[in-house]
Amino acid sequence: MVFVFRQLEEKCREQNKGLYITFVNLTKAFDTVSRTGLWRILERLGCPPKFLQMVIQLHQNQQGHVRLNSDVSEPFPISNGVKQGCVLAPTLFSIFFSKMIKQATEDLAPEDGVYVRYRLDGSLFNLRRLQAHTKNQERLIRDLLFADDAALVAHTEQALYRITSCFAETSSLFGLEVSLKKTEVLHQPAPHDMYIQPRISINNTGLKATQQFTYLGSIISYDAKIDKEIDNKLSKANSSFGRMYKRVWKNKNLRATTKTRVYRAVVITTLLYGSESWVLYGSHTRLLERFHQRCLRTILDVHWTDYVSNVAILEQAGLPSIEAMIVKFKLRWVGHVHRMDDHRLPKIVMYSELSSGYRERGAPRKRYKDSLKRTLSACDFDVQGWSDLATDRSAWRCRIQEATTKFQEERITAANNKRLRRNNPTQTPTPHPCRHCSRICRARIGLINHERACRQIHGQPLDLR
Repeated sequence: MVFVFRQLEEKCREQNKGLYITFVNLTKAFDTVSRTGLWRILERLGCPPKFLQMVIQLHQNQQGHVRLNSDVSEPFPISNGVKQGCVLAPTLFSIFFSKMIKQATEDLAPEDGVYVRYRLDGSLFNLRRLQAHTKNQERLIRDLLFADDAALVAHTEQALYRITSCFAETSSLFGLEVSLKKTEVLHQPAPHDMYIQPRISINNTGLKATQQFTYLGSIISYDAKIDKEIDNKLSKANSSFGRMYKRVWKNKNLRATTKTRVYRAVVITTLLYGSESWVLYGSHTRLLERFHQRCLRTILDVHWTDYVSNVAILEQAGLPSIEAMIVKFKLRWVGHVHRMDDHRLPKIVMYSELSSGYRERGAPRKRYKDSLKRTLSACDFDVQGWSDLATDRSAWRCRIQEATTKFQEERITAANNKRLRRNNPTQTPTPHPCRHCSRICRARIGLINHERACRQIHGQPLDLR
């Protein structure tokens, strides 16, 4: 759902539409499910009576204890909620929650929500195919659900207020309670609109307005940028790295290969969580690579005074660069989305655009499609035919492994050549002498600025030839 969120933010920004989001927090959602209502829902959905009776018996005569230090309380009956730790609990709650959402949105107006127009039978990068009048489909998006985390979306504040009110009313009917203290509202204005703090309330209680929200471990910002997300990931990865400083990284009894495996399993996964949905700029990549190098130099006990290059550090650790890892994760994720069923929301959003809105003239901010297209080209994929290869999962993964290995090798070669040119310059810079005072400038732009001053002194016109 993080990918869907970032795609919605990007498309609203690209097509000059505002986006309002309510991040709903339910109080102890799994523990307050009405079991009587859940059995009725399963019965109406056509659940076989024998299986339904088995599920009911699993939840009958359930008791709990409270343990405080070494003391255990008397048993007490548990009559609400699904069983914690049971393999059926997530499925039962999803059925219950989906039925509640369906009932909550029955009375809403058709324009309440976000409409996207999509088409799955063409190229991802060909936007002209979405201009057809007969082959496109539309999808109304009002809610994004993952377990008990719900987010409600709309283009206007009034529409979001109606959706949030209906959700809160239906939740109370189903025995669930919305936490008014933890439920927050985020507003992403259109590119040329001023930011206005949204005012959404439930039962005459105003909800907190925020400019960033942590949803499923990723930071969603009101300006659709990932600067805060990168800073947050660096902070968390640095914290996890620091907690193992003495016990792992400086432990003389552990081999370097063991340390790098722990580093990749703990620190890298924390750092690159959700990176499949990122749209990175060079500044972001440099921050991530700098952190990567600092950690590896600590693990390998290489001091900065040793003058060891970054390429040598990666080869010694046996790890690729952060950029190569992100390329691999992104290509694997895109292939996974392409293989999804046609009704899945991530696939629909990736191949879609907003049904309303317009694009301004000129180049927009870097989009996910732009980043993906550049990644495919850098890895020698056919930009137009990559989807055919991605249909076969095993072939796609093998091709990604080959492409990322080649990408890393080319990156190392480019870094070595750059260092060689810097350390062994073969060409002398072209001199740029001043015609008036014979001063030598290293660059032509410096010559132009210098001759402006010389013109005032010598009274001669400026010659830009």
